[in-house]
Amino acid sequence: MLALPLNWDDGGEKLTGLNCPNCSGAIQMRVEGRRRSAFFECRIGHTYALVDFLAAKEETVESSLWRAIYALEELADLLDDLDRVSPDDPRPQDRRDRAASARRHAATIRTVLEEEQPLSLHTDDMTPKEQPRGTR
Repeated sequence: MLALPLNWDDGGEKLTGLNCPNCSGAIQMRVEGRRRSAFFECRIGHTYALVDFLAAKEETVESSLWRAIYALEELADLLDDLDRVSPDDPRPQDRRDRAASARRHAATIRTVLEEEQPLSLHTDDMTPKEQPRGTR
């Protein structure tokens, strides 16, 4: 599936293959003005300029990865605690293996987060020589 419609620049609102970073609703896009600026809007009315939409998507990715780390580490802690409070479980090794696996996966995702380089498009994040003309 394409994220942007093939005919995205021929006027009017077009349904995309994207969802709203705020509410997960379907996103439509439109192009406006002489500069052909792209805007994105969901059914509820969350509206984004292109730069803001990309930034929100980057934040969504990072937030989702942190939630995955938290969930995996919490599961591992729970399984470890069950090993302590429920020693009569007939399959303790399965539980220990699952806890170790969850910790490995959390560590892998943490490594991905550390290596990620989010796209930065806001002009206030740019050094003076990177700023667009007429903004100095």
